Amino acid sequence: MPMSTFGIYLASFAAALLAGAFFFYLRWVAQGGREKCPSLIPDRVDTIEDVRQLLANGDKIGAIKMYREINHVSLKQAKDAVEAESF
Repeated sequence: MPMSTFGIYLASFAAALLAGAFFFYLRWVAQGGREKCPSLIPDRVDTIEDVRQLLANGDKIGAIKMYREINHVSLKQAKDAVEAESF
């Protein structure tokens, strides 16, 4: 079954849009975009010691959030680990 004219135009527009986005990204990287955008490059990496420090300061919710970010676990797993201090 042949593609309709609209489908052909839509496919060519999508291809042109993707190619344009790709070349814009390449130009952005070549101009030092990564260095100009500090939000893309973390300043420091959180550690388990930071989780312990938050817990010692009484910030249980912050400790759970940080534990989740570090270990990529569910909320329940992080909560159980922080409450049991099994890290």
